[in-house]
Amino acid sequence: MSHSRIHRLLVVFVALVVMAFDVGPAAARGLRIKRVAYDGVSTASVPALRRAVAPILPSGRLSPARRRAVAAQVQQRLGQTLRGLGYLRATVAVTEHQPGAHTSFVVLRARVREGARFRVGALDVTGVGPALRLKALSVVKLRSGQFFDVADLRHGTDAVARIFADRGHAFVRVTVRRTLQKSRPLADLTFGVRPGPVVKVGRVVVLGASVTGARLVRRALLLHRGSRYHRTTLVQALARLRRTGAFKALRLTESPLGKKRVKIVVTVVEAKP
Repeated sequence: MSHSRIHRLLVVFVALVVMAFDVGPAAARGLRIKRVAYDGVSTASVPALRRAVAPILPSGRLSPARRRAVAAQVQQRLGQTLRGLGYLRATVAVTEHQPGAHTSFVVLRARVREGARFRVGALDVTGVGPALRLKALSVVKLRSGQFFDVADLRHGTDAVARIFADRGHAFVRVTVRRTLQKSRPLADLTFGVRPGPVVKVGRVVVLGASVTGARLVRRALLLHRGSRYHRTTLVQALARLRRTGAFKALRLTESPLGKKRVKIVVTVVEAKP
C-alpha cells in the first residue's frame, strides 16, 4: 500500500472520529456564557442580582467543566445577594441552556424562589452591662420593622465593635445571632459582644517609608508605646495621612503582643515627588 493511500485513510479515520464525538470548531474551543436569565425573581431584585454576578461572568469560550464552575459561583452569589436583600429563605438553582445545537454560546437560567422578604424583629445586645447595651443599640442602623439589609447589619456590627475598641478593647469580637420567627417574616437579631481585655500599645512599626515619612506617620498616629488603644484615633490618623498626598497607599494591621498589649504596623507606599 502506498504512502499516499495510507495518508488518505488516516485522514478519513480522523474525520470519522471527530464526527463520532461531535467535536466541531465551537465545541473544541468551548462555549461562552452570554447572559443569566432569571425566573421567579421580582422586578425590584433584578438590578441587584445583575450587579452581583457581572464580575464573575467570563467573556471568552469556556470548557464544560469551567462553565459548571461558573454556574456554581453564580448560584452561590445570587443566593447571598437575595439573603442580603431580606429574602432569607430564598433558594436558587442555576442550569445551563443552549438555544441551538450549533450556537456558540449558552444561557445560564436561574430559577429562584424568593419567598417572603423579612423585616427586622427584635434587637438585642448581650455580653455587656445595661448602659453599654443601650449605647450599642443606639449605634445600630437597623431598626425593628425595616426590611433586613445585610449592609446595614455589617455597619451595625462594626459600629458596636467600635464602641468597645475606643475603650481600649482592641480584640473585641461581635457576633450576630439571627433567629427567624415561624409565624411571621421577622428576623430577630442579637449582637453578642466579647470585649476582651483593655490593652495598651506595645509597639508601633512603620514599613515602606523613608526616615522623614516614618516620622510623619508616627506623629499622625497620636498613639505611642504605653498609650491605651483607641481605634477611632487610628482611623482618623490614617485619613489625615491620606489627605497629605505624601503616600500612594496606606495599610494598618494589628496583632497581639501578649494578653494586654497590641502591636500596630503601618505599611505605606510613598508617592513619587
